[in-house]
Amino acid sequence: MTVLSNLTVLDVRIVNFVLTAVAVVVTSLRLTDRIRRSRFWWDDAWALFCMILLVIFMAAVEVHVQNPARHSQRLKLVIAWMCPIFFYFVTWSARVSILLTVIRLSFGRMRKVLVWVGFIFFIAWAVLFAQVFWICENNPINPTWKTDFAPQCPLGLKVAIAQVITDVISDAILILAPVMLVWKTKLSSAQKIRIMAVFSTTLMTTAVSLNHAYFVLKWGGLREALAAVLQCNVSLIVANLSVIIAFFFRINTEEEETKRRQMPITSTFLTTGGRVRERKDVYGSNGGGSSTFAVNTDPNFGATTTNDLKTRPSDSYDERSVDDKA
Repeated sequence: MTVLSNLTVLDVRIVNFVLTAVAVVVTSLRLTDRIRRSRFWWDDAWALFCMILLVIFMAAVEVHVQNPARHSQRLKLVIAWMCPIFFYFVTWSARVSILLTVIRLSFGRMRKVLVWVGFIFFIAWAVLFAQVFWICENNPINPTWKTDFAPQCPLGLKVAIAQVITDVISDAILILAPVMLVWKTKLSSAQKIRIMAVFSTTLMTTAVSLNHAYFVLKWGGLREALAAVLQCNVSLIVANLSVIIAFFFRINTEEEETKRRQMPITSTFLTTGGRVRERKDVYGSNGGGSSTFAVNTDPNFGATTTNDLKTRPSDSYDERSVDDKA
């Protein structure tokens, strides 16, 4: 708490820029992977939408914490409205992205239930936005906040309570839904634990949400702005974690498969130096019969091909098999 008591505008600006840059990089990595593998879906579109909103929110916070004397009263008032509005835009679009990721993996009755949950999310989003608009237009704490030198709407107790309730319930759904989905599968216990651990990172969003609600009630000002920045960025990063972790696990799987790749078995002809030679020309023969196969010991094996691969399909290695399993 001592650190927060000495919080400066520069601290908020640094956190705002650094965390936003990290969130943008993580989201870009996710989108690149999905587009490259032709797996782009609605959850990715919402992650992209959330990233754009986060950049706008970052710009609004940057202007909001600057010296008020640098800007006109009209601009300061616009920014004062943009901060709470885009805060809800970012946090709830991140939740929608996570929900769509779970819907993407679900099927049957559970998929239909989660679709209805998505509609409930949009209703909660609209209610929270309407509440902020109502409180700011008819503010009982500071009715003249719009004419202040540094205008900022005091949100108060009701907004904090509504935020905590909706955040806890929505995050609980985003944790329990994938757990129920994974539990019914035939995956191994280790795989189930890994997947559930990934989706349980939504608890991080809940933690920063409670922290933000506390600062709304207790402090306001720079501390509230810092808490809002933390919640927005953590929300987007968590929304990307399931895809990013799967991406790195897939890379690890490809590396292991490459190390275990077996050397193809050749037939009675080998291609070396650009021409076909019989086995006896390559390895020598003492007049005896040749065996059914030979092992190539040429260090330039990458340039060596077999003459009868078309008739020996079982000896070839399918690169797509790893992607299909990932």
